[in-house]
Order: sequence, then structure tokens, then C-alpha cells
Amino acid sequence: MELRIGIVGAGAIGGAVAAHLLASGHSVAVVDPRADVVDEIVGKGGRRSDVGSVGAEVDIVVTCLSSESAIDAVYHPIDGLLGAPLPACIVDLSTCGPAMAARLGAAVGELGGHFIDAPVSGGREKALAGTLAVIAAGTPAAFTAAGGFFKAIGAELIVVGDVPGQAQIAKLINNVLSYVALAATSEALVLGKAAGLDPERVLAAVNAGSGRNSASASKIPSHVLTRNFDFGATNEISHKDLGLFASLAEELALPVPIATQMLQLLRGWRRGRETEDMTTIAQLFEGWGGVTLERRAER
Repeated sequence: MELRIGIVGAGAIGGAVAAHLLASGHSVAVVDPRADVVDEIVGKGGRRSDVGSVGAEVDIVVTCLSSESAIDAVYHPIDGLLGAPLPACIVDLSTCGPAMAARLGAAVGELGGHFIDAPVSGGREKALAGTLAVIAAGTPAAFTAAGGFFKAIGAELIVVGDVPGQAQIAKLINNVLSYVALAATSEALVLGKAAGLDPERVLAAVNAGSGRNSASASKIPSHVLTRNFDFGATNEISHKDLGLFASLAEELALPVPIATQMLQLLRGWRRGRETEDMTTIAQLFEGWGGVTLERRAER
């Protein structure tokens, strides 16, 4: 069954989700201030829309936004989604923090609409392939209103609660573990390289043992050793997520020393590199070690 879906925010993830939906035969309307991004999706069979019209044109509006200011603008009660006809359901794929998600859910609910807090994990590659993991929170009625959307994007759906904001907490936990794993694995591999070991052979050993993690299995082999640094999430987004985690810890009066150290590392590294890929943090450790993590030349 063809779904009518509006994508608001067609960046690395939103654009990939749109491309996957179009390739699967669904109707996609796209809203994004960047003309080149919209043109690319229109070229694949999508159509242009705007934030004031899209809710009346589709069954499900999907927002995928990277900043609080962008979310505020899109969900504006006069000039945004909340000032226009609502679709059957709004699904937010952004990582915006629990307070923001709770506020959005309440605002949509007050207008009689359905809202699902549904941050995603897996990066652009999995979004294109339709294999994203979606961590979600929403009422049973909201999931009914969303129909076959989650199946359409091929996602593994993990429902953690029925209150918007709960999925954000789970996603922030996931992201902190991902960022810490990337930094720790980079640091350890630099030590190995400085001691004369081949990073690929060390990764093979780690991935066969108890040290295996998302960085050792995927991010470093595919995005660092290749020197492409193209996982798809920026240093600025990583810094934002770590800051949201730290803020939540502060609210709960919980010490989080490892996450705090990671935030401090990234705060220094990202300066001047905000739009570069998160995997470039490996270069920080390479600089300290005077080595480069790269694949051996073909013999």
C-alpha cells in the first residue's frame, strides 16, 4: 500500500529516508530550505511542499532536524506545522532531547493530533538501505495512526515507552556509548600503531574478542582507515548530543565523568571543524601519537 509521507528536513538522514521511500514506491513531499537538497529528491520522484501545506497533503509528516532553532521554526504555532492542518500523525526522527520531545508531543496532542518521538540510529548508509534502528515512544493510538510508516522505512522498531521524551533518553544513552567507543577505540589503535602493529590486524583481534564495538566493527574500518571520514554525522551534532546527555545528568544530580570527559574532548576538537564528520576525532589521537590509521597499500 502506497503511503503519502512528508519529509521536513532532508539532510543526511531525512534525505536518505526520502530516497528509500521513493525507491519503495511511496509518495514523498519534501520541505527543506536548501534548494539543491529539494531538487535532488524531486529528481528521484518526490515533490516540493512547504511547512504550512504539507500536513494537509500527506498522511504522515516526518521531521528530521538537527538543531533546536530549526525544530522551533518548523513546529511554530502560527507559521509552522502547528499552525496548519495536521496529518494523521507526526513522527519526529530528530535527536532533540527529552524536554523538547515532551513539549512537542504535548503541543501536538493539545491540537488533537498524534505524535511519536522516534530518534533513529545507524547513519545515512542504513537509512538508504532501509535498515535504521528506530527508538520510539508514543501512545498506541499514535502508532496506529502512523500505519505502515516504520515498516516502509525498513526500520527495526524498539518501543521504550508511551510518553514522548522517553525515546530521547534511550537514544542519548546509545549515542554516548557510540561516541565513547569511537574515541576509546581510536586511542587504543593509535597506541597499537605507535608500537608497530597493523591497525587492520588489531581490529581483527578486537572484533573476534570481547572488545568489539560499533567503532571497531564499522566506523573505523569503513570511515577512518579509508581516510574518507564520511559516516554522516557531524562534530556539531555529536557535541549537541553529548551536551543533552550532560544536561539530563545535571537535572538528575548524577555524576557522569566518562561522558563529561568525552564532551570536553569533543568541545576542543570540534572548534573550526563543526561540519566535519564525527569520525575525524580519530585524527586528534593520531596527532598525539604521530601516526596515521590507514589501510596497508596493496601489495
